[in-house]
Amino acid sequence: MNHTERPYVLLKAALSLDGFLDDCSQERLVFSNTEDAEAVDVLRASCDAILVGAGTMRADNPRLRIRSEKLRADYELRTKTSNPLRVTVTKTGEFRDGLAFFENDNGESKKEPLPLVFCPAGLESGVRSKLSAKAEVLALPERDEVCIEFVLKTLKARGIERLIVEGGAALHSAFLSSSFVDEIRLAYAPIVLGERGGTTFRSFRGALKGLVLISVEKLDTMSVLKFSSKRSGCK
Repeated sequence: MNHTERPYVLLKAALSLDGFLDDCSQERLVFSNTEDAEAVDVLRASCDAILVGAGTMRADNPRLRIRSEKLRADYELRTKTSNPLRVTVTKTGEFRDGLAFFENDNGESKKEPLPLVFCPAGLESGVRSKLSAKAEVLALPERDEVCIEFVLKTLKARGIERLIVEGGAALHSAFLSSSFVDEIRLAYAPIVLGERGGTTFRSFRGALKGLVLISVEKLDTMSVLKFSSKRSGCK
């Protein structure tokens, strides 16, 4: 699949200095500071869609919105929608009540697109019934693993030119195993978790070599490294 058949893919993650995305506790561990959160807001405002795994939704309940009123107003002026399209992939179809992912910040307004949920074909009817009018549900091909190529082609066909992948570890690893990551943003917090560390990028097929460091930035206490990926064919 070449670049004309899929969106530009930006993968972002925040982690400890020893490479952990989270610790072993039940509560969400927040690495980002105010400056990093503002930078991520700008990043979201540059994208057409935000992709997050269903497990991360259940654990962290992220809002996945543009926080800044000015950025949101500029985004709406440019795209005619108030936020990027929210997208998730689920293997189980299980979603608890009250997830911010499915909330419409604009009430009955049509300015915010319905979230998009990809699920196994066998679960499509049940997930659609459960979510009712809260999201659009699409069936994945009959395969055991998450079909990244299918998801990307579908998004591209819907006009998504730039996609940000915000986790979690399983989804990140699926993308890293593919050749469809153009840019990686890693924000390191000045924390070493050691044996308290729990979640990391899970093992993925092959080694991701040939990354090109394109910038290093200090955001208060955070260190942000950005890489481009030759593996994606990005120059």
